[in-house]
Amino acid sequence: MEKKIQRDVMNDFYQGKLTGVHETETEIVLSIDMSEFKQYYYSSIFYCELVNCSLLQLAFKNERLDLKDLHKYVVELGDTDIDDDRLVISCTLNDKIRATLTIETETIKIYDESKKEIDLLDLAIFGGLCSSDAGIDFTIGKTKKDVETSDESVKFNEGIAGYLAKQEQYAKRYREKGPREAFDLLLDLDPYGEKIFSKSEIIELISICEGIVAKYNTDHLNHRKLSYFAGRLKELCLKSLEDNLMLVAVGD
Repeated sequence: MEKKIQRDVMNDFYQGKLTGVHETETEIVLSIDMSEFKQYYYSSIFYCELVNCSLLQLAFKNERLDLKDLHKYVVELGDTDIDDDRLVISCTLNDKIRATLTIETETIKIYDESKKEIDLLDLAIFGGLCSSDAGIDFTIGKTKKDVETSDESVKFNEGIAGYLAKQEQYAKRYREKGPREAFDLLLDLDPYGEKIFSKSEIIELISICEGIVAKYNTDHLNHRKLSYFAGRLKELCLKSLEDNLMLVAVGD
């Protein structure tokens, strides 16, 4: 499993509580409590299986903690980054002590509290893919005021937006003033601005969504995330046309 995907998986447990570590000969299993966010996650407890894990270390102030003493602390997980091919998770112990959880593993599998394996796309959706985090919100409504309060929206998450831009060599083409390509109406959007789409642009967005689904059609997790977003955006665009509603993109 790619390290960037491992990072994204662990970031789905942001602000979760690490409550236990169980080791076997072949893997290490982390118990993560997400009960504070049960309105988003259908399971309160998740089990994170680190397959062929070669390093699991919790430390603060250059002192390594014995994971057998984990029960003495409330360990809240923060942001996950990659450093030297390892996952580095910022943590807080007992609401005040800054610590670091370092993981080096071949792959990660996630299970719910009934020990059923969870598809990683489903985990990303639970974690706010297309609904939370930074990105561009696409929203529909009869008027601008309706748009501002509408629940009918889908987010172009900055993570998948960045992935699509990289795959389409958007930055390179922009620097070199190259010709526009198929997905550029979407990639041109200002992450801090606002755009109201014309009818012809909405039709173009539908075509872009169909193109994304056709091009990024493998089992790779980022391809699946892109296709999920594209499917959601296409539905929103079609509703906008059918009901004669405004479609607005707002960066946050």
